[in-house]
Amino acid sequence: MHLSRHQVILLMYAALLGLFVGAILFYLTPLNHIKLVAPVVERVEAAQFWEDFTKNPGTYFFLDIRGPEYRALEYPPGSVSMPLNTLVGELDAIPRDKKIVIFCESNFSSSAAYHVLQNNGFTDLKIVNGGRTIWKQLNLPLVPGDEKQIKIANEIIRLRNGLISPK
Repeated sequence: MHLSRHQVILLMYAALLGLFVGAILFYLTPLNHIKLVAPVVERVEAAQFWEDFTKNPGTYFFLDIRGPEYRALEYPPGSVSMPLNTLVGELDAIPRDKKIVIFCESNFSSSAAYHVLQNNGFTDLKIVNGGRTIWKQLNLPLVPGDEKQIKIANEIIRLRNGLISPK
């Protein structure tokens, strides 16, 4: 099929018009309000938080949002387990009169939890900077799971990692 010069020009104009209309629609939709950079979260250094928490534990709600398999390995004393995938259904169990400090493996999930809580009206929120990774490097206390729990948790993690990134 051979297109005339006139038809090619019309197709080009139609394509440009489509791009223009698409840009306008994108601008007018709520999606244009989504930031393309990582949203800001308030952080607290692990050592500073642990010092404050041990002095005034009643001031804080220490929220561990890691999955049960990670919590079964070890967890910070005084933390409350509420995995990220169940957080929305458990919002009523989170006190609104305490400082909420969110703990995870490295910060990715805690940032998501931070925004879930923020979008549901919680205001005094922070995440433990670096999560368990930094917590462990600083030799802050962790309660170990029992041997059987650790074995099962490690197998679950190994299987899941194999599904996500098979060799």
